[in-house]
Amino acid sequence: MSAHSHMSFLCNMDRIPVPQDFCCSITGDVMMDPVCTVDGHTYERAAIRQWFSLGNRSSPKTNAVLPSIELTPNHALRCAIEAYLKERPEIERQQQDIEYACEITEDEVALKLSMKEAEIEALMSEVDGQRDHEEGWSAERFPECFEDMRLSENLLRGVYSIGLERPSKIQRQAVPPMIAGRDIIARAMYGWGNTTAFVVGALQSINITLRQCQAVILVRTNEVARKVYLKCLSLGQNMDVADVMDMGQLVVATLQECRKLIDRGDLQLDACRLLVMDEVDLMLQSTEQETYYVMKHFPRFTQLALFLDAGKDRLPAAVRKFRDKMMRRPLELDMQKDSIPAYHFCVDINEGDKLDWFCDFYENNEVSQFVFFCNTARKVRWLRDQLVEEGFSVSMLYGQLDFSQREKTLEDFCCGHTRVLVTTDNIAKRGYDFPHVRVVINFDVADSGEIYQHRARGLHYFSGRGVVISLVTPCEEAGIKKIEDSCQVCMETLPTLPMYVSNLLT
Repeated sequence: MSAHSHMSFLCNMDRIPVPQDFCCSITGDVMMDPVCTVDGHTYERAAIRQWFSLGNRSSPKTNAVLPSIELTPNHALRCAIEAYLKERPEIERQQQDIEYACEITEDEVALKLSMKEAEIEALMSEVDGQRDHEEGWSAERFPECFEDMRLSENLLRGVYSIGLERPSKIQRQAVPPMIAGRDIIARAMYGWGNTTAFVVGALQSINITLRQCQAVILVRTNEVARKVYLKCLSLGQNMDVADVMDMGQLVVATLQECRKLIDRGDLQLDACRLLVMDEVDLMLQSTEQETYYVMKHFPRFTQLALFLDAGKDRLPAAVRKFRDKMMRRPLELDMQKDSIPAYHFCVDINEGDKLDWFCDFYENNEVSQFVFFCNTARKVRWLRDQLVEEGFSVSMLYGQLDFSQREKTLEDFCCGHTRVLVTTDNIAKRGYDFPHVRVVINFDVADSGEIYQHRARGLHYFSGRGVVISLVTPCEEAGIKKIEDSCQVCMETLPTLPMYVSNLLT
């Protein structure tokens, strides 16, 4: 019989009614080997296995995430089906005719499953469109304060306990859609609260009564993983987040560590609802193949939240490819066109007069902490020694220090044990946020506009605009002009009036 004849046979055949409970909801056919999933629904074994093999970890009937993909034979139903078919041989003959006509194979089961997925995808897209309309994402009606973000009371207390009074722009725009379950791609300058944004979104998604992994935050380095882990502890201090992370309900890891956990079977992702990827552009640039390997172990409809720097005019090609292949109608949030929220000044000066200038500036302005940027580690060490001789409490930071030394230096400075931090651009590129820094001084002019932006991001913007001062020698004037053009800022000459900068910051 030809394929066309098979199809005609099926279309023209009057199928004998069969009790609905005897039919698999995936294939629509009478079950020969019925098995139960953990939520109590029954399917044909081959069909549900194929469903799971495609990466799905949700129920085909309810679309709810299943805590396990364990299958249990439904012996009672199988006996009932066999008894029913024995009393009605015409149904069994019909089943044989159907199997003969269709020559049912796993490929055809896969086709039915893909059609089922397409229906779910279309339905979820429709829901997302309705949600966009209701929530007003397209109109950019984002909340102005943390109280309007629908955060749990304990998480809200954690936000205020670390000194955050109002959300930054990236937090206003990224947190609400994350909580609503939307896929997002957020582009903002590092240092503008990106980490706080995705940590708040992840913590809000955790159901502490479900003792399984529900959210994963992937980062590029162990140092950043440590930073994010500490941020989780501080924001979640009122919701037992230490226990949450010990239980593995929220996982913070590098991509490489995540793969090891998956390969060893130590990380079960069946119930994972959210995956956050920080610096995803750099992650895909260096480990694209490994990223896709890890991704295939997450449930099909895991919510994705991508964060990357806003340094380029458009999304990198690797991110666009990832978006088109892995994401479902992502909401794209772009803060790259925002100017640096700071006052930009320059001081024309000779190299040998810079230290004296700072001593005068310090005496005439009340500023709690400063960050100095130098272009070399040698200059950092020299300036630290000079400032110590002048009586300042100084920390220094540069690339050659090991992880523990950097952590100790940052802790001393952030806790206020030292008032001046002298560093290279290495720290600026890592995107640290210093809670009390409102003044950045470029002891050496930045080598490029991009580096200048990185330096300015160390300012704490949540309390208002900061001040960036560049000390410019005659040979550096051309470099300043390039920075102004690149960053679209205009550097004014800093007035010598007493308390001028202090008054700007009040």
